[in-house]
Amino acid sequence: MVEDTLIFIPLGIPVWPLLVIRLISAILLTAAISYIWRKRELAAVRKGSHMNESTINTVLFDLDGTLINTNELIIASFQHTLDHYYPGQYSREDILHFIGPSVLV
Repeated sequence: MVEDTLIFIPLGIPVWPLLVIRLISAILLTAAISYIWRKRELAAVRKGSHMNESTINTVLFDLDGTLINTNELIIASFQHTLDHYYPGQYSREDILHFIGPSVLV
């Protein structure tokens, strides 16, 4: 997650805001999953059953865009940051070169 943010360092753009945004996103995702998990567990208790290893056998976390396509969000965050520090200097094509081929796939 950090490596695509490090491209901003040679440009003199502070990377801590992007890292904070990513940390907050991870915290919110964890909180949402915890809330949903607890809600399902309470519903199971009301029905007279309990969630255990046999009730749920898989939990998926998608923090790198493998399951959900987050390419446009990544591109938009780069565009927003570059527009803030260098208004109008970088096009979408320039940003795609910064990010690299993994987002283009």
